[in-house]
Amino acid sequence: MKLEVTETTPCSRRINIEVEPDAIEDRITSMVKEYRRTRTIPGFRPGKATDSVIRRWFGKDIRAQVIRDLMEESWQKALEENKLQPVDQAQIGSVNAEPGEALRFSGTVEVKPQFDVKDYKGLPAIRPVHTVTEEDVTRQVNFLRERRATETPVERPAQNGDVVVIDLQKLDETGVPLIGQKQDNLRWVLGGTGSVSKDLDEQIVGMAHGDTRNVTFHYREDFYDPNRAGKEEKASVTLKEVRERIVPEITEDFLKELGEYATEEDLRKDLEADIKRRLDALAKQQVHVRLKSALVERNQIEVPETLVQRLLTRMFQQHKQQGHEHDENEFRAEHREDALREVRASLLLERIAAQESIVVPDEDVDARIARMAASMGTSVRNLRDYMINNGQYEQIRYELQEEAVLNFLEEHAAIEESPVPQK
Repeated sequence: MKLEVTETTPCSRRINIEVEPDAIEDRITSMVKEYRRTRTIPGFRPGKATDSVIRRWFGKDIRAQVIRDLMEESWQKALEENKLQPVDQAQIGSVNAEPGEALRFSGTVEVKPQFDVKDYKGLPAIRPVHTVTEEDVTRQVNFLRERRATETPVERPAQNGDVVVIDLQKLDETGVPLIGQKQDNLRWVLGGTGSVSKDLDEQIVGMAHGDTRNVTFHYREDFYDPNRAGKEEKASVTLKEVRERIVPEITEDFLKELGEYATEEDLRKDLEADIKRRLDALAKQQVHVRLKSALVERNQIEVPETLVQRLLTRMFQQHKQQGHEHDENEFRAEHREDALREVRASLLLERIAAQESIVVPDEDVDARIARMAASMGTSVRNLRDYMINNGQYEQIRYELQEEAVLNFLEEHAAIEESPVPQK
């Protein structure tokens, strides 16, 4: 067998393969014997047909199968011997497989580039340093109190902080109700984080049970529906119920309900530690983002276009799932550089793992799956089997490997700490 591999680009190879006639004939002879043992031919007892009879009955099928097998095996051998990692299916050109002649064929394939990462130690990064203040802890305490607030129906005009239940009928520019544009029993806290509009809340304040009022308001800029965020709306609002919220004081019962805390100070210490953990995790993420950026800046490697396009496809699908409307071609053009950087960073991290022998054992993958199973309320075995069958098990290993490499880069980075100003 003759193999010739030519680099056409850093991410593309042309492979020429030739298999000698004798190798083809040896494989055909072996398959003829297999057919004699397993196939039935009229007039012959099982296994008694001669080679010439087998070739006459099944010769074309046998030769076609042998050619397919040899092409697949020789192609795989070329990839393995040259340590090539394909990212897409090969494009096979012309095939010469005439009887009595050598099998000759060639093809091109897009592959991951082969390179060594340079200058990946001592990468610069800034680590934000957060200080947890008493105000931070107090906000968290108040959040816990708000979550446990009770509600009591009241017969008075609505005030900020009340829970209101309304019917909202959208109107056109002239004040005529829009058919099919009515929402019943909408419920939120006036002035709370869940309200749809600050100016709508202000116009509901002062309304009493049964009141109807025409209003003009603007949705919050951060409203969950991007098609309505910041947009003006006209509507008729009917107030159906007002409920006063009663926020509990910090008592012994309140502390026990949260976790058997003996004193408010114990609760505050626990909350302070939790806030610190979350802020440290956020700071670590920010450091890793900066390290990836610095790594890419130092290693401008070529990347396979197929990987870039696949990532753009996933990005666009996520964009649509979030409710955004965008022309796909425009989206791909606008986000191409982002996808290119992400693919480049991923390949660099993968290569550093090889250079530094960073390996993720099955035990670490299983531990991650166990945590996922616990949060999902399913068995570890069922989730693990599902992930193995769907190719997600190795994806988790890959993600853990990236985390391990980023932690390695962080340990060897030139990190400057920057205190975050207090709000």
